[in-house]
Amino acid sequence: MKTVGITGTALGTTPVQLQNLRLWFERLRLRGFDTFRGGDCVGVDSQAHGIAVELGFLTIGHPPENPRSRAFCT
Repeated sequence: MKTVGITGTALGTTPVQLQNLRLWFERLRLRGFDTFRGGDCVGVDSQAHGIAVELGFLTIGHPPENPRSRAFCT
């Protein structure tokens, strides 16, 4: 199992950053990464989670203590 993790700003990414994030995840999949761990927060965490799901990563969430910050990703 090869794992990638991410956490980032609650404001999310710019369109260019989101495109680069997708390319980064695609390259990681080609290198054998299969598991994604994220903070399950709104913003970057949920955006990265969506990409990971689309690319077939197993996802593991680590929800924040503050429920108002939580994205409730699957």
